[in-house]
Amino acid sequence: NCVRKGVQELKKVNYIFPNIVAEMARNGDNLQTLAKKLGMGYQALSVRLQGKKSFELPEIFILMKLYKRSFETLFEENTGIDASTNPAA
Repeated sequence: NCVRKGVQELKKVNYIFPNIVAEMARNGDNLQTLAKKLGMGYQALSVRLQGKKSFELPEIFILMKLYKRSFETLFEENTGIDASTNPAA
């Protein structure tokens, strides 16, 4: 199944935006299909999801509209810090 392959592919890399990856899986997107919707290449999207490059504002708006989610929901970072044990959070 193409969708299953795409989800397995996404699990191989540590992406810092797990909510975008989750929305991709829920909507049957993989890196190739979402990259096309955003008007970029597969590698460009992968680099953004890894936090190595920032998403541009038009790309953010497309993601919010496409997945019907707020900026805060989509871009909550996976920092590995448990907020319940972090007094600064």
